[in-house]
Amino acid sequence: MIMDLQAFEQEKRKKVEELKVLRESNQISQSEFEELAQDELDIEKITEMLDTEEKKIAVEKTLLAIKTAVGLIK
Repeated sequence: MIMDLQAFEQEKRKKVEELKVLRESNQISQSEFEELAQDELDIEKITEMLDTEEKKIAVEKTLLAIKTAVGLIK
């Protein structure tokens, strides 16, 4: 895998939190935030880079948890 799962999750959370700060400071709109965050957390794109089904499932679960935490999934 590109990196271990914990580092992957931390990196993705950091990037989405940076987007959230931009949204809260009105530097980007809500729709821009949602689009950029969805791009950052694109399960299809990320799992294409992984070599085993087990890794794909672990990454999908991680991404869904992040999406839920930042309000992209209600």
